[in-house]
Amino acid sequence: MGCQSFEDTPWDLVEALGQAQRILHWYENLEAEKIPPPWMWIFSEPLNEWFKELEFKTKRDQKDPNDDREQVPLYENEDPRMVAYRRGK
Repeated sequence: MGCQSFEDTPWDLVEALGQAQRILHWYENLEAEKIPPPWMWIFSEPLNEWFKELEFKTKRDQKDPNDDREQVPLYENEDPRMVAYRRGK
């Protein structure tokens, strides 16, 4: 009988195809050391932790140690008239 449409496709096949697509995406878009180890690919919790740690390291490494500019919220860089208006002055 087989599958007549996508809705008839077995769930485990759909999941396997999705997982394969995610893994290929990692290989196409990440550097080799940023790809999680193969044992981790089927476990969602370790993968989430892996990518959270990767995001943390990436943000940490992107900071320039020679950049001494003060980091201020965006609203403090806005037009002073708009800031005064918001504060009710």
